[in-house]
Amino acid sequence: MMKSVVLLATLVCVSSAFPEFTVDVLRKELSEFGSGNFESNVVELAKTLKLNTLVELITEADIAEELTGDLTVFGPTDDAFEELPKGVMAAIKNDVQMLTDVLRYHILGTEVHFNQLKKNELLLPSLLKSTSVRINTYGELTTATGSPISKPDNIATNGVIHVVDRVMFPIPMNDMLTLVSNNANFSTLLKAIRVSGFADTLKGGPYTLFAPTNEAFDKLPPGTLGKLLGNKDELFKILSYHLVNGTVGIVEIPNYIAMMKSVVLLATLVCVSSAFPEFTVDVLRKELSEFGSGNFESNVVELAKTLNLNTLVELITEAGIAEELTGDLTVFGPTDDAFEELPKGVMAAIKNDVQMLTDVLRYHILGTKVHFNQLKKNELLLPSLLKSTSVRINTYGELTTATGSPISKPDNIATNGVIHVVDRVMFPIPMNDMLTLVSNNANFSTLLKAIRVSGFADTLKGGPYTLFAPTNEAFNKLPPGTLGKLLGNKDELFRILSYHLVNGTFFSAELKRVDKVKTTTTDDITIKISSGELSVNDKATVIIADAATTNGVAHVIDTVLLPPNVVFQLVMTNA
Repeated sequence: MMKSVVLLATLVCVSSAFPEFTVDVLRKELSEFGSGNFESNVVELAKTLKLNTLVELITEADIAEELTGDLTVFGPTDDAFEELPKGVMAAIKNDVQMLTDVLRYHILGTEVHFNQLKKNELLLPSLLKSTSVRINTYGELTTATGSPISKPDNIATNGVIHVVDRVMFPIPMNDMLTLVSNNANFSTLLKAIRVSGFADTLKGGPYTLFAPTNEAFDKLPPGTLGKLLGNKDELFKILSYHLVNGTVGIVEIPNYIAMMKSVVLLATLVCVSSAFPEFTVDVLRKELSEFGSGNFESNVVELAKTLNLNTLVELITEAGIAEELTGDLTVFGPTDDAFEELPKGVMAAIKNDVQMLTDVLRYHILGTKVHFNQLKKNELLLPSLLKSTSVRINTYGELTTATGSPISKPDNIATNGVIHVVDRVMFPIPMNDMLTLVSNNANFSTLLKAIRVSGFADTLKGGPYTLFAPTNEAFNKLPPGTLGKLLGNKDELFRILSYHLVNGTFFSAELKRVDKVKTTTTDDITIKISSGELSVNDKATVIIADAATTNGVAHVIDTVLLPPNVVFQLVMTNA
């Protein structure tokens, strides 16, 4: 935020105590940061930055002399001007007033550096009267009225230039409702807004509106529009579905496509006006094909084929459930490799039992469409098509799992739903709670006895938890007489069982990413992975992972875990 080259020169050499901090050193650093020519005004600097079209237009508009004081210029590249529709560029160049307005809109009357542009929805008054440049931040991306800032903070003697990759045109002169009112292509939309009482909503914001043209409404089935115009509440809901909180430019559209209903909506609603001929359906389809699946005329089964989920498609066909997959669905689609990784006996059992196969498939499907951005709440339970079961969503930093299965390719859009590709089959299906899981397995009879003796059963009814469940053989490894003594000491036994329990659901996908977890005793247990096997405290091996329950997950271990002080007491007792 230096004012001039004089200030730069005098402030840098602040003391002979810092002889290495010379002006040359600073110039080198700054040349990497932005422009290194600090004796140029904004117009001269624009030439240095090869913003040749911008300089040419400033000259044609004859506004160079008024560019004094501390300014901020959002300078479009030559490519940005090239990307304007030819008719738009010709209109701007042939109308000096329009040209001057466009240029002034790209300039602020104050010097604003990039680190001051980190507030989303910031409005900065431009040199064009009664207009503001809207700043939006989307993670690492910062835009000025939708134009990505690609090379910020190029310092001139009278301000700063931020190079942008798109011309900020058309200029936002009106609010959203006025934009709709002033365009004959939106006459049906305007009528819908007035009938539904949606006008007051559009006076707020900031919003992103996907505005359907008259032709878009004409594509509705015969009689539909009339019925909608006669149902104020339903019409309001539909219009609300076209409105997104916040300002989302085309550069950020791929991250928001999940809010769209289908390709019909995308194709008809996005091309909002002939003012934006470059924003074609083909452009959008290209963006979407990079975001997820590019085939938007397929149902979920057809899309699964496109995604090479061949085993899934084969099993759906064998189960004969393809015809019931109608409406808005969410499919957690395992890859072919995921099915291959199931134990052979398990896969054979599933394929040989049509009811089991149908149950497994239905558990992987939700009866509502849920996009990936709606799966960011940890421990979210979503009812599946299999009666009385839910898919458990867990978020571990950047990793999101569905009943322990990592979601590797989310938001593949079909005409009747969405497919999230997952890397593991969600099996076994969590039909029981943790206590019932233990009770129903003879290999846990000693664990069950310890749970009942200690009064730990009530704890296991809560959750969500992760239980490291020792088998009967694990208890048999304890020193002779130890188990009997523990069963006679309720409090100590309760503490040992608590040492096997962790708050929250930690499937193996997450355990492989951490080195320790905290148990309900507040003690840590260490987690290691070697040759694909998980170990706990360097003593117990996880022999069966990811036994999902209705209140968490259990991992079967081959050794009882003992807190440090208990180990000491056992050693002293058995000495």
